[in-house]
Amino acid sequence: MNDRMIVLYARKAARAAIQYAGFVSEALNCPLLRADKVNPKDLDEYDDIILAGETRGGKFLGAETLMSVRAKRLTVFSVGHDPAAALSASLPDAVLRRVSSYNLAPDGRGAIEPIVTAIRRAEFGGRNGGADGDA
Repeated sequence: MNDRMIVLYARKAARAAIQYAGFVSEALNCPLLRADKVNPKDLDEYDDIILAGETRGGKFLGAETLMSVRAKRLTVFSVGHDPAAALSASLPDAVLRRVSSYNLAPDGRGAIEPIVTAIRRAEFGGRNGGADGDA
C-alpha cells in the first residue's frame, strides 16, 4: 500500500467519477476515501492527493477539501467535463498553482491512464506541480 498518496472523491460526485476514483486508487495501490469524511489536517501527511469531483453551477464539488492541505502535488479530475474553469472559480491562486487537472473521457477503465502515468512519473521526480495536465 502506498501511504504517501490518497485518492478522494467528492460527496456528491457523479457515479462515474467515484468509479474512476476507485480505478485510480487500485492502480496506484493507495487508499480511497470520501473527501468529506477526512479531516483536512490528516491530509498533510500525503505527498499526493488525487480528488475526483464534478463541475456543478460553475464550481468544482470537493474543491474545499484542497483549501488547507500542504500536499506537494494535487491532482483533480472529473469525467466528461473539463474542471479547469470550475477550479479557477473555486480555489485561490496559491492552491490552484499546485493543481494538475484532467478531464477524463467516459469510456471505461482505460481513461485513467493519463492520471496514473503522470502521478507515477511525479513519484520519481518527473513532474513539477502546478502544470495543467488536461488529457
